[in-house]
Amino acid sequence: MNSFLLNLNITIISLLLILFIKFDTFNNVLVGILGATLLNTIYISYSYRKNLWSTIKTFTIYRNKEIRFSIAYLYKIKIDSKYFLIKSKRIDNLYQPVGGVYKRLPESVKIFSELKILDDNCLPIDKDSESDLRIRVSGRNVKKFIDWYKSEQDREICHWREFCEELLKSRILNPSDFPHIQYRKIRQEKEILIWSDYHQCYEYKIFDIIEPIFTEVQKKVFEKLIDIKDEKYEWVDESLIKSLGHDNNKKTSSFRIGNQTNYII
Repeated sequence: MNSFLLNLNITIISLLLILFIKFDTFNNVLVGILGATLLNTIYISYSYRKNLWSTIKTFTIYRNKEIRFSIAYLYKIKIDSKYFLIKSKRIDNLYQPVGGVYKRLPESVKIFSELKILDDNCLPIDKDSESDLRIRVSGRNVKKFIDWYKSEQDREICHWREFCEELLKSRILNPSDFPHIQYRKIRQEKEILIWSDYHQCYEYKIFDIIEPIFTEVQKKVFEKLIDIKDEKYEWVDESLIKSLGHDNNKKTSSFRIGNQTNYII
């Protein structure tokens, strides 16, 4: 329900309350105001029922705090019982799903200015991370920012860029076999207002889990990669993902796996 329809409904119901409840003028106005307030409260509570307490905290105790946002998409690439992970370009000896942080478009500058959104100060801003939706938002503006993100306006909505950069430009895959891919979004995972000891701030993370729909030719290409050793990628099973790279049978860790990888299982 958009704001126009909401306000229209509130106005109509408030007028009905005034018309059918026989009070003096002052009480009529009071009833109308209380009715509108109640309806607004019910609407907001219903709209944000899944994250109501978090929404309340951003309006109150976190109102003047900076909340660090990181909004990304992760590819669930699975062949039989093995998951395909790629080596991180930023963190040594760390493997994670193909994917990355969404980017905003130049036209977003207006809303970012209005909401006083700042660049992330936990990772360096370079040509690769410029315009990433890894940013800082004041608690008072969290709801407005999330509403903007959900609108899908002036931001990246396609998931091809990271697949292309991490797998095609790196020559792990031959571009002739992957001129394009189809995929489906299977779910969204969130970490809401979690304190980060590493970054020393509260974080709000959103992960869209993307499942590619490969052709038979494309699937066979990935099947062949299972038998080819390359430090650029790893094939791991569910248990290794859950232990973040620690092999409980061998009691060793050859590499680390990013925490967010659990979401592709």
